Amino acid sequence: MFKVRPLCDMLMQKFSQFGVFHENISIDESMIKYYGHHSSKQFIRGKPIRFGYKNWVAASSDGYCYSFDLYCGKTAEISKASLGNRVVKSLLNKMPTIPEEHTVYFDNFFTSCDLLRDLKESGYKATGTIRDNRTKKCPLRPVNIMKKSARAEFDYKFDINNELLLVRWKDNIVCTIGTNFDTIEPIGKVKRWCSQNRQKGDVSIPRLFLNYNKGMGGVDEMDGSISLYRVSIRGKKWWWAIFTYLLDMSISNAWRLHTLAGSECLDQLAFRRHIARNYLQLRNCNKSRRSGSTIGGLSPSNNGHNPGKLPKQLRCVICHPRIK
Repeated sequence: MFKVRPLCDMLMQKFSQFGVFHENISIDESMIKYYGHHSSKQFIRGKPIRFGYKNWVAASSDGYCYSFDLYCGKTAEISKASLGNRVVKSLLNKMPTIPEEHTVYFDNFFTSCDLLRDLKESGYKATGTIRDNRTKKCPLRPVNIMKKSARAEFDYKFDINNELLLVRWKDNIVCTIGTNFDTIEPIGKVKRWCSQNRQKGDVSIPRLFLNYNKGMGGVDEMDGSISLYRVSIRGKKWWWAIFTYLLDMSISNAWRLHTLAGSECLDQLAFRRHIARNYLQLRNCNKSRRSGSTIGGLSPSNNGHNPGKLPKQLRCVICHPRIK
């Protein structure tokens, strides 16, 4: 990744130039679509984008990206820490954060009791879903028994030495969450479908599950924003997919800053068009190849390459040599 690494470092510096102004930070993986041949290409079954480059991302809960790291495969680094542990710490170290002011959320790929303990020692509040084989034999009610329980039942255990709380809750599936700061009470309510009454009803849910649902999902929000108006120009170079992804990520971040700062906000499509028009106006209109042609009744020397309405679909009347 040496060709794109300088661009990545510059963008992360720009993304954090105003500081980390969100309280909730979510960490997850993002896939950059790529079907060519490259040693860093990954395959993840069950994902919307199965083939491509894996990108670790730390973003706010509403989708503003602060730091990221392109995954190049297994490294020769000798460390007892797991991959998820190293990724979370690396992304947080790249951000100019004050640990006590932020809460970190991640999924079960990253979460372990060791990571929660290490983040607590660093000052970060952290919560994440955790796999059953990473609970260090915590005496929670077994998953097979919880599956037979009624919906909304939960079990919990608190580690006094490390000050970690593990809660197992029965929803549509059995889910386990670990946290180093959050609590169970006050118990909240969520809407769930009841097959017996044939309608939705209120179901009890522990507080840390509600907070996790609100704080997690920022990387998915960023991916959704990028996928709406992704750069569709294809290239044959391995770095082209990464470059266009970084360009879309930058525009997505700029649009989210625009929505935070402005009272009359543009939607993302109008925001992208506004950026394109401004860059087109920077071109020197006197360098047009056909100074005497007209576009929609406007002179190219005045209109340049700005989009204009035409009676029928044509290529650019300035650049195309066959259009008279």
